[in-house]
Amino acid sequence: KHQELELEVKELKDELHESENYMSQLLFRLENIKQKDSLIKFYTGFPDFATLIIFYEEILKGDAEEMRVWKGKDCKDSFDDFKCGRPHKLPLVEEFFMTLVRLRLGLLELDIANRFGVSQSTVSRTTLTWINLMYHNFKAIERFPSWSVVKKYMPDIFKKEYPNTRIIIDATEFAIERPSSLLNQSSTFSSYKNKNTVKVLVGITPSGAISFVSQSYEGSISDRKLV
Repeated sequence: KHQELELEVKELKDELHESENYMSQLLFRLENIKQKDSLIKFYTGFPDFATLIIFYEEILKGDAEEMRVWKGKDCKDSFDDFKCGRPHKLPLVEEFFMTLVRLRLGLLELDIANRFGVSQSTVSRTTLTWINLMYHNFKAIERFPSWSVVKKYMPDIFKKEYPNTRIIIDATEFAIERPSSLLNQSSTFSSYKNKNTVKVLVGITPSGAISFVSQSYEGSISDRKLV
């Protein structure tokens, strides 16, 4: 009888393993699309899986392995204390993938939560943690290119019509939830968008590369004042 029980336990474990494999195939995972370069590029911006993995392993993996997921105001600076926060709900590379999808496509948190099989709060905390990690790693990189670089990649139409153009600026707005404070409601209300927003000034080179992003301002500020 003991052998029969062991056999039954083994069969149940095998069925559980098969179910887990089946469920993992249904969920949205990097592992499930890594052979399709077109999907990797669509969801992440990387040309293929190999490039994405090299970037992850060579630049981010070391710090990510020491990092825990931000859990709110109790973690004032998760990069001074990597141990502050929650344990990870997904493999690190899948968290990175989730963050890239969020940044690349701008999908809503609830949509991403449904795709990855996690809670909306997990999506929010995880992507915020990874965005902060990437900022921590890349903040020293100079985004504003030299004049020689701008000229090198300048399109012919600009060389002909606007040869001295180094940066093209414009203001853009992002909708936010309406603040509970009446004062903040007023300061963030955009008459142009007819909703509460934050506004930033974005600059691009003539070739289309983003070279400047300002800090964010209340939506009520005028473009002229923003500049």
